[in-house]
Amino acid sequence: MNKQATEKAPELTLERSSKGGFFERALISQLRKIEQGSLRILTPSGNFFIGESSADGIQAEIVVENPVFFRKACLGGSLGVADSYADGDWTTNDLVMVFRLFLQNLEVMDGMEGGWATLLNKIARWGYALSQRNTIK
Repeated sequence: MNKQATEKAPELTLERSSKGGFFERALISQLRKIEQGSLRILTPSGNFFIGESSADGIQAEIVVENPVFFRKACLGGSLGVADSYADGDWTTNDLVMVFRLFLQNLEVMDGMEGGWATLLNKIARWGYALSQRNTIK
């Protein structure tokens, strides 16, 4: 490469994307179906306000400390959310309110149990079964 080409080359910058990853977008998309109460989600990639705020509705907030929470929630459903909380991937100032909100919107939460979670868990179990074959080797 000649000197002129390197001088004219645009400067490359590494910027953090303002959009979350695949699992974050998938989970937020599912949670946007909440009809009763509201949920505020604070993430490293941005803040989301889901649902409608009203005086008599439940208002909950979660703070995502580790983006792995989104993968665990999408692939593990409600158990993945609980495990992720135990691992410290997300926090809240009122855990009871979060679960009351989830219980009020049970159909939305049940949607987390199906879809990607079901499909990817089947693939993972199949892969595990293949790696555990009992052969002479």
